[in-house]
Amino acid sequence: MCGRYLFVEKDEEMQEWVAKAEPGTKFSTKEVFPTQSSLVIIKKESLVTTGMQWGFIKWDDKGRIINARQETVSSSPFFKSSFEQYRCIVLASGFYEWNQHKERYLVRLKDQSVQYMAGIYQIKDNQSMFAILTQAAQSDFEAIHNRQPVFLKKQEIDPYLSFNIENNAVLMPRKWNFDISSMRIQQRLF
Repeated sequence: MCGRYLFVEKDEEMQEWVAKAEPGTKFSTKEVFPTQSSLVIIKKESLVTTGMQWGFIKWDDKGRIINARQETVSSSPFFKSSFEQYRCIVLASGFYEWNQHKERYLVRLKDQSVQYMAGIYQIKDNQSMFAILTQAAQSDFEAIHNRQPVFLKKQEIDPYLSFNIENNAVLMPRKWNFDISSMRIQQRLF
């Protein structure tokens, strides 16, 4: 998955999540880029939303890591601790991807207006940062890119944020119905 996604507040379900934001939460809207503050769901006593910066600071402090592979997140020395202790859900209205010809697409799930992307986070120097889990692309998406986000259904949010590390169902590849729009044809959807 490339490093951009769409966040639009006009959807009623998305507005419910915005209303759950902690006081003073700042987050980006429209096209969201790495290093920007984004709205994510975390679990405290209940589910709340908060702003976090997109991308873990690399071990050498040179750049950001914005995605974590579903296949290795539970064993990677860099991500394992976050996966075990600090999971989050990244809220989106869709994500952008470019194919090998540099043609841009907006990709959305057909079955749900809010896209719940599985994520992990860490806190470093009093700053919260997240990465999005990705999986191998499913067959109808492979022509555009070889990776895609790991999506969850709304009813899977709490179990994902609460699950025992032995229950790793989220680490299995999943199939989704996509609505893929070429941005070459349709430059402004919002």
